[in-house]
Amino acid sequence: RGAAGPAMFGVASAYNSPKADIYKMTGLDQPWEQRVATAKKLLADAGYPNGFAFKMLVRDSAQYSKAGEVVASVWQQYLPLKITMELPQEATVPQILSNKDYDIFLWLAPDSQIGDVAEVVGAFYLTGAYNNFTGYSNPQIDSIFPQLLREPDGAKRVQMARQMEGMLFNDIPLIPLFA
Repeated sequence: RGAAGPAMFGVASAYNSPKADIYKMTGLDQPWEQRVATAKKLLADAGYPNGFAFKMLVRDSAQYSKAGEVVASVWQQYLPLKITMELPQEATVPQILSNKDYDIFLWLAPDSQIGDVAEVVGAFYLTGAYNNFTGYSNPQIDSIFPQLLREPDGAKRVQMARQMEGMLFNDIPLIPLFA
């Protein structure tokens, strides 16, 4: 199970690591051809040298369906993947997510409305969080998060957030898409 989103803490969050650091953590600092070769090697190492098929759940709206078409097109052009897009009625999406009845879900933004990392981590990445539709669980993040909530020092909060961000980029419960 996975999802795709723009960045771990939102596109414009001050808590995200600098762009160069994020690119290094995710391999985006490498040439395109090398990233494709790495992805193919990862597929082969995971036992899928010929790729696999999966369904991508996409919200039924113009914005989401266009994004889904672009993601599916690029992935299928460069990787041995067969992607079928599913666009369920919007009213059924929460239940589908709750039941984890999908292979991958295109989510355009686990983004903070108030600019605080606590909003995003608390909703999407804590074990059992209400929007943790991937079922992701990391005891270290669960341990750091309450400390972050109580920390009044902004610099220390950024340090904790970036520590969690590194764990998230390592674990990849969501696939960040960068504009």
